[in-house]
Amino acid sequence: MKFVGEWRDDETKRVTRAVLWKAYMDLNEVKVQANTTRLKISPTRWEREYGEFLRRTWGQESSGGDPLGKEVIYSMTTVFCRAEYIGETTITRLKRMKTHVVKSLKKGKQLVCKFLRKVGVHRGIWTTVKAWRVKTTKVMRLKAEGRMMWIRGASLNNVGMSSGGADFKDRRGVMVFGARRRFRYVMRFTTKRTEAREAEKEKERKMEERVREKSNGAKKWKSDFHWTAKLARRPWTKKKSWELAKMKVVQEVKMMDAKRLKHLVGMVYRVLDQTGQSIASKNLKRILRGRKDFRWVELKVRAAAVDDKSVQKTIVQDVKRWANEMERRHGVVMAVRMTMVACATESIFTTMNNTGTEAKKKKEEHQCHCHTEEAMDLRKVGGHVLAPLMSTMATEIEFPKGWSAKSRCRPSWESQKASLEEQFEKVSERVAKTIGVEEKQTSMEIRWPKIEDRFARGGGDPGKQLEEKDLEEWRWRLRDFIRSPIDKYPGEMAVI
Repeated sequence: MKFVGEWRDDETKRVTRAVLWKAYMDLNEVKVQANTTRLKISPTRWEREYGEFLRRTWGQESSGGDPLGKEVIYSMTTVFCRAEYIGETTITRLKRMKTHVVKSLKKGKQLVCKFLRKVGVHRGIWTTVKAWRVKTTKVMRLKAEGRMMWIRGASLNNVGMSSGGADFKDRRGVMVFGARRRFRYVMRFTTKRTEAREAEKEKERKMEERVREKSNGAKKWKSDFHWTAKLARRPWTKKKSWELAKMKVVQEVKMMDAKRLKHLVGMVYRVLDQTGQSIASKNLKRILRGRKDFRWVELKVRAAAVDDKSVQKTIVQDVKRWANEMERRHGVVMAVRMTMVACATESIFTTMNNTGTEAKKKKEEHQCHCHTEEAMDLRKVGGHVLAPLMSTMATEIEFPKGWSAKSRCRPSWESQKASLEEQFEKVSERVAKTIGVEEKQTSMEIRWPKIEDRFARGGGDPGKQLEEKDLEEWRWRLRDFIRSPIDKYPGEMAVI
C-alpha cells in the first residue's frame, strides 16, 4: 500500500499504535465519502432515506459548521444493515470514535460496543450529522441528539431510566439519551408520540397510494388524447346508428366508467379550440344518449352581479360541489357547461318607457288623467300634462353631472338575487325531471352572503348613482301617463 512508508517508525522500524489510529481515521473519512455516494444511487428505500436525512440535516442545521470540530453529533452505521447509533461529543468525532472502539475491544456493555464486537470494529462508518459554529450548552446538544434519535429510531442507543424508575418499553414513545444518568435527561416528545407517528405514517402511505393511482391512471388515460382528436375530427350527423356502433372510438367511449368519462369531457374543453369543442361535444352527446349515469347540463348565468371575478369563482365552486353531490347521491355524472354573462343594468330610458304598451291599447281604454292628484305637480300645456321627465324627477333626485335618460342605474341586491335564484331553480327542475327524482333533492346551495358582500363592494360609489328602487317609485306615480322618449333629444323623455 502507498501508506506503508508512513506507517513505520524510523527508529524501531515497526508500525506504531498512533500510526494505526491515524490510518483508521483516514480510512473512515474515505468510507464516509464512498458511503454517501452509494446512498444516492442505492436501490434500497431505507438507505436512500438515510442519505436524504444526511443531506437535509447537514444542509439545514449545520451550514457553516465544521464536521471535524469538537462539538458535533455523529452517527455510526454499517453497510447493508439498519442498526444505527446516534451520539454527541465535545472532543471531536474522531476521538470519540476511538473511545467507542477501545470500549468495544475491552468488552463494553453498551449496545453499540456489543454490535461492533459482533460485526467487527473495522465495519463501522462514523459520520457527522450536525455541527455548530459557536459554543453550545449541554442541553442544546442533548435536545438535538434526542430529536435525531427519534427521527432515525436509532436501535443501538441504550434505553435508560428516569428518576422515578419508570420502565420505557416503547422506545418510540419516550426517547432516552443514554445510560449516564447523572448528566443525561429523559425528554418526552409530546408532539411526536406513537399515535402521532402512526398517523403520519398513514398519511404518507395514502399519499404514496394516491401518487401510484395517478401514475396508473396516466397510463390508462394516455389514449384519451387519441379519442379526443377523433371525436373532434368531424360531426357524425349523417352517420346512422349501425354505422356508429362499428366505430372503435364509439365502442371505447361506451365502455368507459364515470371517472374516465369526466376526464375525457374535461380534456375536450381544455385541449380543443371552440370549433373542436362544439364538434366533440355533439358527438359525445350522441354516443352517451342511452347512458343513465351521465347527463349534460347547460347553465347560462345572466346578471350584472357576475362581472366580478370573485363572484364567478364562488358560483363555479358551488356548482361544482352540487355536481359532485349529485354524483354521490344519485350516481349520475353531471357534465355542466356553464356560461356567465355580465349583462348591463337597466337605464331610465328602458325602465320608464311605456309607449309600446300604451300603443297596444284600444282607443276606448285611453282616458285623460291630467286633472288627478298625481298631475298637480306636473307641467301642463292647455290643461293637459306635457312635462320633461328628467326635470320632473330632478326635483326630488340629485342626478350626477352629465347624467341622462340613457345612463345605467345601480341594481338592487334583491333583484339580482331573485334573478339568479330563478335561473338556478330552472336548472334544478330540469335535472330532477331528467334523472327522475324530487326537485328538492337537486336544489343548489349557493353562498349568497359571500356574493352579496362582493356585490356591495363593487359597482362604484352608491352615492353617485341612481338606484332601481327610485325608478320603481316614479313608475308607480306616473302609471297613468305616457312616458315617451324625445326623438331629437335621446337623453330626455316626456310625460304626456
